[in-house]
Amino acid sequence: YVSCSTVILGVVAGIYPAFYLTAVKAVNLMKGPSLEGTGSFSPRSLLMTLQFTLSIVLMICAIASVRQLNFLRHAKLGFSTEQLIQIETPDSFEQEYVLRETFKEELLQLSNVLGVTFSPGTPGGFIPIAPVDFRGEKRGLEFMLIDHDYFDVMNITIEKGQGFTAKKLSYFSGARPEKIDVVVNECLVRELDLTSPIGQSFYREDVNGRRHYMIVGVVKDFHFRSLHHKISPMMFIHTRPMNIASIKLNPTDVPSTLKSIEKTWKHVYGDKLFAYTFLDQTFDQQYKSDEQLATIIFWFTALTLVIACLGLFALSSFMITRRTKEIGIRKSMGASVKSIYSLLSWIFLRWIILAITLACPVAWSITHLWLSKFAYRIPLRYDIFIMAAGLAFVVALLTITWQALKAASANPIKSLRYE
Repeated sequence: YVSCSTVILGVVAGIYPAFYLTAVKAVNLMKGPSLEGTGSFSPRSLLMTLQFTLSIVLMICAIASVRQLNFLRHAKLGFSTEQLIQIETPDSFEQEYVLRETFKEELLQLSNVLGVTFSPGTPGGFIPIAPVDFRGEKRGLEFMLIDHDYFDVMNITIEKGQGFTAKKLSYFSGARPEKIDVVVNECLVRELDLTSPIGQSFYREDVNGRRHYMIVGVVKDFHFRSLHHKISPMMFIHTRPMNIASIKLNPTDVPSTLKSIEKTWKHVYGDKLFAYTFLDQTFDQQYKSDEQLATIIFWFTALTLVIACLGLFALSSFMITRRTKEIGIRKSMGASVKSIYSLLSWIFLRWIILAITLACPVAWSITHLWLSKFAYRIPLRYDIFIMAAGLAFVVALLTITWQALKAASANPIKSLRYE
């Protein structure tokens, strides 16, 4: 709505002088320009001010969106996304777990494969929630079923305790263990106010009875989802290989490594479709809509600024023409080119200053509302507003400079010859 309003205002302001000039009576043209209507306030000034107000609002929004997206791209996620591919393995085979283990063993024999691990999902995807009971308090807790080397492959730091080992399977190991070892994140430790988390336990009731979970390790917080969301309390359970294989590659000769992985895939899964995705690209897809919005804002900002400048150029030409006699009189009385240029420039720049004053609180409200969608975001610093205001001021000054200098340098005899 802001952009459409600016376009409409720009068109109105641009065509206003044309309609006005065509309505002037011929006898008035023969008399030359008059001083009528040169007051400080006019509909033309109002249109110009609104144009630049909306342009500055869009500029501030554009700068803030670019900074936020840059922050998202370079934020530390707490795990590695580079040189990691993910492959969804079939789950319709009777021996699916055995095939996944075989697939993993054969991949690890490739020289440029640095690690392989399995999980039921990918960062940015769905995370299930389990109802648990801790010290009589019931709460929903996010959880992931992972391979024993998931933390190593994903480069997730273990802060306290230990991770999982290949020999000790916590879950789906046949007989139900009395206690299931779990690793939790720092957020869960803070939420439950655990001063000594290792060895603490909680339980879950389901159709098969009560399951006890004992904390054996704590990992550093990481962003499993986009930065729109806060990091949630989460626990990790060691289980048999799930359907998503995460493969860490050596950055040297990636195309050749991918061919070798495909060859291994065909050896294990036959003619099943081989498809992979790079984890960093998959994770960045969560910000696609934000990037599209930033692109739209950028182009609308450029469009509205151009239209505002066109309107300012037309209005400055029109208003300076109406003050031709005044300029001639001032010059004949000894006024310098510099003083006349300053006078004419101030007529328009004061409205730009007013536009900046009006735009800043509006832009702050809009930008703050958009940034509130992100749990992790940039601060709205004053330099964003200074940059947008400075750009609008410079563009406006450059737009009117040619007209002002032309009028200030004109021969006063020509402007007064009709008297």
